[in-house]
Amino acid sequence: MEQEKILKEMSLEEKIHLLSGSMTIMGLDGIERFDIKPLRMSDATMGVRVTESKNPDGAVCFPCAAAMAATWNRELIHTLGEAIGEECINEDKDMILGPGLNIKRTPHCGRNFEYFSEDPYLAGELGAEYIKGVQEKGVGTSLKHFAMNNQELNRDYVSVEADERTMREIYLRPFEIAVKKAKPKTVMSAYNKVNSVYASENKYLLNDVLKNEWGFEGAVVSDWCAVHNIGFSVKAGLDVQMPSNPDIEKELKSALDKGIVTENDIDKAAMRVLKLLTESAPEKIKYDRKKQHEIAKKVSEESICLLKNDGILPIKEEKYGKINIVGDYAADPLICGGGSAEVKPDKSVVDSPFESIKAQLKDKSKLCYIENIIGKDAHRNGPIFPARGVITRSIQKDDLTIIFAGTTEYSECEATDRSDIHFDPHTDEMIRVICGCCDNVIVVMQSGDALIPCQWQERAKGIVQMWFAGEAGGAAI
Repeated sequence: MEQEKILKEMSLEEKIHLLSGSMTIMGLDGIERFDIKPLRMSDATMGVRVTESKNPDGAVCFPCAAAMAATWNRELIHTLGEAIGEECINEDKDMILGPGLNIKRTPHCGRNFEYFSEDPYLAGELGAEYIKGVQEKGVGTSLKHFAMNNQELNRDYVSVEADERTMREIYLRPFEIAVKKAKPKTVMSAYNKVNSVYASENKYLLNDVLKNEWGFEGAVVSDWCAVHNIGFSVKAGLDVQMPSNPDIEKELKSALDKGIVTENDIDKAAMRVLKLLTESAPEKIKYDRKKQHEIAKKVSEESICLLKNDGILPIKEEKYGKINIVGDYAADPLICGGGSAEVKPDKSVVDSPFESIKAQLKDKSKLCYIENIIGKDAHRNGPIFPARGVITRSIQKDDLTIIFAGTTEYSECEATDRSDIHFDPHTDEMIRVICGCCDNVIVVMQSGDALIPCQWQERAKGIVQMWFAGEAGGAAI
């Protein structure tokens, strides 16, 4: 049945019901009497975030968006998008809530690992490839968070103030590129205000720019619990309030009575949702988790950044007495940040940097692993003096020492910002002590955004940014 015909046959109550999320699933309800099926959504930009995966090894955790951007490779990110589309199909999801194209205005933002870049062009181009790859598999995307959600602290109420040129050239530009090039199925409005008006009821953003100027034909959905007045939001161009609002019928009818919205406003929003619900479902695929893991590895390999090399790389193992691997992250890598983007595969499929390095060595007897000195809970490990003794006894001047260090677990996470962008003091001090014992030190950094190695950068001979590299990062490094 054609969408226009369906809309004409629908009651006002049925149309209003389309404009809110489902009470039973994460997504949108279908319409049984028109044989329209529900639309199932999933969190995450680094993969598919599910509580119970269809795969015994869990959904694949791909490298974070910051790592994707560091590849500068359109074709590879398109391939990654296709892989994430296949993850969605395998997990019975019709739409993924990503990618995030917010600009990295400050490295303190706790969610920067989910965003591509501080450069609008790079973010827009790679975001477009990600979207095209996912949607070519028949799976929808939700481009987020529109717009100017550049901090997590007080994100629900902060007003981001910017003039027209700043918005156009920096903050809106990546969204414009992705909307025009890739045509995402939905765009997600942000929590924050923009120039004192909530993004979820901002007519300038949602109607004037996104729909009328850029020609966006999909549906605008809100971030979760980001709608403050559904009448104002629908009038401004929002199509779906997420999650479910059990009072939406009463609230929109009241808005109708007060003249805040018209039935035509509701019809326009309902039509966009109808188009979304009546598009063909993704075709079933032959899912190959090993192939997915290899794609994750390829992205991680191309993302890794060499920050310093004072003649120590590539490693020639015969030059050194022992090869010391230091830090809990060598055995248990920090593969992603926290919040709605966190993907947790089974630990059995997460590549260990230590085991991967060990497999490369000709003389495995030279390898020494020193744990419980630097790691996820390094800042809780107490005074460094006992550990100093372990280091001075174990590490010699002519050894090679590879230190795996990074942000502490969940310091980069949705709904929180980082208090600073340095390593925690315990980790900094341990690296300085090791550099004092050994002339040949390489530091491998695991983080989703910038870290400042100012305490020891002159003394380490090699510094490598590994990022939140996903489940295959250990083999890639």
